[in-house]
Amino acid sequence: MNQERLPLINLFFDLKKAGIKLTIEDYELFIKSLQAGFGISSSQELFHLCGTLWIKNDYEFEILKQLFLKHMDDLVKEESHISIRKYQHSIPI
Repeated sequence: MNQERLPLINLFFDLKKAGIKLTIEDYELFIKSLQAGFGISSSQELFHLCGTLWIKNDYEFEILKQLFLKHMDDLVKEESHISIRKYQHSIPI
């Protein structure tokens, strides 16, 4: 599977870089949870899922909050850029 298509893989790696002890099994459990329908209704539910599976204390929770917001902002910007490009390509010249 292409790394760009893995949900929140960059968030996962950024959490690891920040010192949160995560394993590939933690990420696999995250994927299985998404496939089971958890964390897909809203960004708040997704945040809760990440916190439940990956976070063990208040310090880690603060790191998750900061990084999750950054990654959500990046996703919104990326989706907006993709939508704008699709719109631009549909305009007849």
